[in-house]
Amino acid sequence: MSAGKKRGRPPGKVTLEKRRINEMLSQIPPYLKTPNANEHNALQESIDHSEKIRQEILKTYKHGVWTPDEHAYSMASLGDESLEGFEKQILDDDDKYTRRAKDIREEAGKENKRLASIRANELRTKNCVLISKIKTSPIYTIHKVAKIIHNQWGAVSHGQRLVGELTSLTSRGDGKTAPSVRTITRWLSSEQ
Repeated sequence: MSAGKKRGRPPGKVTLEKRRINEMLSQIPPYLKTPNANEHNALQESIDHSEKIRQEILKTYKHGVWTPDEHAYSMASLGDESLEGFEKQILDDDDKYTRRAKDIREEAGKENKRLASIRANELRTKNCVLISKIKTSPIYTIHKVAKIIHNQWGAVSHGQRLVGELTSLTSRGDGKTAPSVRTITRWLSSEQ
């Protein structure tokens, strides 16, 4: 690593703004009176309060990372005289951002469902002998089979394999993070 290169990711907008404000406060021109502790605390409290309001505006009016901060500030300022004549454009933009957020959520939901379906199929194929016991043995319920799969997700020992399962079966999982027993149960139920 070179001597001039800093570690970590670059600072975000909020961090840069805080640094700028702190630098301004530390470099007070000589013609201004240096604030005492109470004045400094009051100023810091005011800055913190402003940041809290800013975060609340963003939380209320941003529909996602693709919505510009400026739009959220405009939405929060609706009704202000300075925006007179621009209200329709702001509301039209908000409608556009709302629809875009809905479309993105729907697409993400479809993609998550598709990926879950792929994982469920892999799981059912890999554990077909165990899953077949649900229909042939009163001891094995869907929930019990799901618990077995979950417990043996990372490794299956020789004694845990069922008759008919390949010796190459070393785990019941797909190599990714194990889903919950409830999710595995849902995946198995969708096939029954």
